[in-house]
Amino acid sequence: MSSATDRIAILLGLFLLAAPACSGDDTTGGSPDASPGSGGSTGTGGSTGTGGSTNTGGAAGSGGSTGTGGGSGGTGGSTGRGGSTGTGGATGTGGSTGAGGSTGRGGAAGTGGSTRDAAADARPRDASVDVRQFDASPDCIAGDPQQPLEVTVVYRTTASFMPIPVAPAQAQLIQAPQGGQVLFVGVRVRNIAGCNVTINTALVDTTRTPTAVVSLESRPITLEMGTDGWLQPRLPTSMSNYSNLPACPRANLTRPIENQTYQLQVILTDAQGRQSQTSTNIVPTCGTTANSTLCHCQCAQNFVQGMACP
Repeated sequence: MSSATDRIAILLGLFLLAAPACSGDDTTGGSPDASPGSGGSTGTGGSTGTGGSTNTGGAAGSGGSTGTGGGSGGTGGSTGRGGSTGTGGATGTGGSTGAGGSTGRGGAAGTGGSTRDAAADARPRDASVDVRQFDASPDCIAGDPQQPLEVTVVYRTTASFMPIPVAPAQAQLIQAPQGGQVLFVGVRVRNIAGCNVTINTALVDTTRTPTAVVSLESRPITLEMGTDGWLQPRLPTSMSNYSNLPACPRANLTRPIENQTYQLQVILTDAQGRQSQTSTNIVPTCGTTANSTLCHCQCAQNFVQGMACP
């Protein structure tokens, strides 16, 4: 019985002696096993890169095991404290997002043809025609220039101009500044692009065999837009935009010019080289102007150059 009691007393003493060594106060334990881990290197991005994941430090080092001392109360080495958990490298930042090329600027806006204004657009013109495709001012485009030319023959009077009515129609003879009696022949045109044209005219005696050309004339003229959408002689009371077709006096006539039927032939050529040819029968007449007496004399069949007229 006393032997058992002695053993218990010894064990209890040993326990009390070992208690301070097991507490966390003793700082003399073995050196830590694991040194702090080093973090990963920072990653470099291209497009925004993802950094390296945070490294985890080494596992905590385990201290030396408790030594069993010889005899009573020998204390083993205190438990070594493991190394603190290593801190990983900071998360790598990716490369900055690449900036795209600067936005290209388009070519400068092209300049079109002449400016169209509201007044020009209000004139009666074929609305289906795109005038921008023609090298002409909008004021000089009548009808559809892709269609055949439409031509009406007109003649100048002492006041303005008139279309030649149903043939045979009277056409007024006018004394020219240089002398003699002339027919001022003009045109009205549609389906044309351009106000500058060339007019060729001829007065023909179709009663003769073969037919005989009494006179002919050719010149460039200028047209302008009329209120009805046709081009017509510019400055209609002037002589410059008409063919000045000589009528009389003429040599070698077999009949008078005045009050006789003759054929008037007209050829119009536009700026693109397109042509329109027309003919109509007319009756040249002196009318009742102040120069009518001279006109009657010069246009007679038997007039001879240099003859005195009343």
